[in-house]
Amino acid sequence: MSAPSPSPGPSTSPPAIPPAIPSAIPSAGLLPVLRTELRRGRFLWWWAALVAVQLAGLYVYRWVWQESWADLAQYVRNLAFLTGPLLAALAARHGGRDRRLGTAQLAASVPRSRLQRTVAGLLPVLVCGTAAYLTVWLVTVAAAWPSASAYGRPLFGPAAGDLGAVALFASAGYVLGRLAGGPLLAPLAAVCGYAVLLVWNVPHSSGWAQLVPVTFERHEGRLPAWWTGPAQLAWFGGLAVTLVLVAAARRRWAAVVPLVVAVAGAVPLQVAAADGVWRPDPDADRLVCGGDSPELCMRAGHEGRRDEVAGYVRRAAELLENVPGAPVRFEEASVSWSGSAAGPKTAVFQLVDGPGESWESSERNVEGMRRDAVLRPLLGWGCSEDVPTWSEGVLRWAHGRLPGGGGDAASMGYVSEADPAAAAKVAAALERMDGAERREWLGDYLAARDACDPSAVDVP
Repeated sequence: MSAPSPSPGPSTSPPAIPPAIPSAIPSAGLLPVLRTELRRGRFLWWWAALVAVQLAGLYVYRWVWQESWADLAQYVRNLAFLTGPLLAALAARHGGRDRRLGTAQLAASVPRSRLQRTVAGLLPVLVCGTAAYLTVWLVTVAAAWPSASAYGRPLFGPAAGDLGAVALFASAGYVLGRLAGGPLLAPLAAVCGYAVLLVWNVPHSSGWAQLVPVTFERHEGRLPAWWTGPAQLAWFGGLAVTLVLVAAARRRWAAVVPLVVAVAGAVPLQVAAADGVWRPDPDADRLVCGGDSPELCMRAGHEGRRDEVAGYVRRAAELLENVPGAPVRFEEASVSWSGSAAGPKTAVFQLVDGPGESWESSERNVEGMRRDAVLRPLLGWGCSEDVPTWSEGVLRWAHGRLPGGGGDAASMGYVSEADPAAAAKVAAALERMDGAERREWLGDYLAARDACDPSAVDVP
């Protein structure tokens, strides 16, 4: 008898192998993180604040930078005094975000190195500061183009150095925020930044002054050497990368490389000093002459202001029409006044800038000064001695004949008369003369003025 077959039992199968758990969740790249931060963060408002501060500073002193590309480059760099510490404060606040929100441990659990996390957090701040600078730079170039384009072209070298300074301010603030934290860190970073820039009290012409991202001196008639932009970018940018690597890199010795780059950029700047960094531009001093009766000669660098000056010159020349010995040529003085000696029948004048310093704008009569800049070389005495005190009356009369002039000392700008009573008497006497009598007297006056002989002309 055959053995009974075993009854079928429950089917058995090998146990299922659970899926392997990855040891690390892939982290998002820098670009997705950047997009998220820019879209959800406050960086748009920060960008607007930085742009507004810079544009306000540019508007107040618009007369400084609208006529020359070199002046524009210098003044835009001066704005680092306003926005650099502000950017550092914003970066410090962003750097201390994890500490404020209590998410530092959660951020550390993300499978990224500390350097990657630092760069990912710094990148939005850097983009914000760079975008604000480029926005302001493009606005200033567009605003200066009608006048400044008459000579030269926009300068890109100083802009490269400025972008390096933006990176330095952003990196310093962000690293400080990650390391220190605290609710008062951001305002303290701003205060300390402004204090450092204020106490950096070194002569503007020295080499040390070239190592700060702010220049307060106006280098008129000069252009930056071609190598200064890359050198400043290496200096400021190298310091920025060094700070990040020292604070976050696992192999901190790698910070030696950007530090060497920074030193390589700083050494030539310090050795060259201001005279080597900002070099004279001889072509800007070249005279460009035009017009007839009178001929107006402007420096090439100021060609954009020819129409402004031509109005004053034309009206001043009309005062001496048909007067013997009257100048027939008006020449702008050189920036250094070298080579500006007046030739025969030539009046040398100097341009007057806009409303001046903000603390004196209410007292400074710019219109009067611009009239006086043309009338004084035309009718004033260039002698150092034997100048008749009543000669200011001739200038007072001339001011009163030009549009906007009141015929008094106040309308002449910052002009002090030695004898106001005598000046007023002479001006009134000239006004009473008829045309022929006045032309004859003015001819004698100009001859006596050229000979520095007050006795050769009678007091009117």
